[in-house]
Amino acid sequence: MSGSRTEPERSAAPRPPSTGWLASRPGVTDLLVALAYALPAFAVVLAVAFGDHDAIQFAITSCAVAASGLALLFRRRAPVLVFVLTTAVMLATFWTPGSIAVIAVGCALYAVTVYRSVRGAVIGWGVVGVLLVVEGALLPQSVASVGESVQAIVVLVVAVLVGLSVRSSRHFAAVQLAQLAREREQDVAAAAAAERTSIAREMHDIVSHSLSVMISLAHGSAEIATKEPDRAVEGMREVARTGRGALGDMRRMLGVLRDAPDGRPADGATSTPGIEDLPALLERFRATGLPVNMRSTGDAPPDAVMQLTVYRIVQESLTNALKYARGATRVAVTITFAPDLVTVIVDDDGTADETAGDDLGRGLVGIGERVALYSGRVTTGPRDGGGWAMHAQLIPQVAA
Repeated sequence: MSGSRTEPERSAAPRPPSTGWLASRPGVTDLLVALAYALPAFAVVLAVAFGDHDAIQFAITSCAVAASGLALLFRRRAPVLVFVLTTAVMLATFWTPGSIAVIAVGCALYAVTVYRSVRGAVIGWGVVGVLLVVEGALLPQSVASVGESVQAIVVLVVAVLVGLSVRSSRHFAAVQLAQLAREREQDVAAAAAAERTSIAREMHDIVSHSLSVMISLAHGSAEIATKEPDRAVEGMREVARTGRGALGDMRRMLGVLRDAPDGRPADGATSTPGIEDLPALLERFRATGLPVNMRSTGDAPPDAVMQLTVYRIVQESLTNALKYARGATRVAVTITFAPDLVTVIVDDDGTADETAGDDLGRGLVGIGERVALYSGRVTTGPRDGGGWAMHAQLIPQVAA
């Protein structure tokens, strides 16, 4: 775990892109649609009325236009009702010269297609088409004709097709938005799982190392308590120091988890261990009787996460040597820093403890996970001539 942590953002469905001022104000759009129909319709009515001077026809047609225009204001909330009303107005005024009531029916049929169902729109179009043909055939030829009815039917077909296109586009956008939301949730879940794995790995490294050292020191101090009380006391002091160090590591880790929203470490958070802390780590192991030495060549990279990774690899390897390398007379840590490769080797000449099981496996898995972050590789196994070796290679500046 690094000293800084970027918290995943809260899971939220992505917002669709802005579609403009009108799209965000459907009421205004409906008003403009109603006016776009009503104003030209009134203009046609006035032109016809001035030519024929028919007051009754003017009154009826004006009321019809007003009713259709008013109905279009509700085309989103009640598209079927608006369609029925505008259809009735169109059929009632179809005989009127210059009537454009079919436009209002087209707007209503478009609304049915988009906001209700395509099937309902097709059925409505079919019913209106039949009624128009019948009415066109029954009315006197001088007033209306089947040809005019067919023209009206074509207009309504266009309205349905436009509505179908808009509906399909909106459905596609909704599917894409839902997919983005699912992908975002999956990304957040994956980030949370990776964070849990990182925390578990760090907890294992801290607790396993510290407890192993403390148990070894406590056993050693107990065995020499009567013969060498001074050494036993010093051993117990080292137990206390190791415990305090583990407590400090735990506080540091929890402090990182409590990073302030602005990215500043929370109070009590300390820096992560790095290469410069390895000598102190080796001294703690030497205090337990582990004959460990270290050789390092090259300049350590400034990357704090890389340094923490190397530190934890060495710590876990030495913990395994302390617990499972029986009779070891030599434990060697070799670290080589190069611009394009960092190599860590920890080997010993002890005899592998056959009781080593899941705990050793978890430690090696943790090492493998840390190495994988830098696209590296790790090999572990018996050495030629006896003992155990761990060989890890990491590529700087390639953290995944």
